[in-house]
Amino acid sequence: MDALDLIVLGRRLTRIGEQVLRRSVGPSVTTGPSLVLRGVMTHPDASINDIAERTSLPQSHVSESVAKLVDRDVLGTSVNPHDKRRTLVRVSKHHLRTIAKRGGA
Repeated sequence: MDALDLIVLGRRLTRIGEQVLRRSVGPSVTTGPSLVLRGVMTHPDASINDIAERTSLPQSHVSESVAKLVDRDVLGTSVNPHDKRRTLVRVSKHHLRTIAKRGGA
């Protein structure tokens, strides 16, 4: 297998992963917000910068994705009590209840 084969394989795996993410979160959520949501679920109370580092997405894209998910009541934000300039992000209680209901089904 050469470098070109690896690139093609990587792109195919990326497309498969994106399709699976869209089915689990909903078709109206694109890959970027899905990655942000997953990052926040595994690391609650992370800052925008922390999420950007973990997902390898640009900070501006993470901020935009967080804003979209806050509007949909999927995420919630708060001010970091130790550094008032930073915003902390966590999954909203509403979304956690939705996950629990779907898990129970």
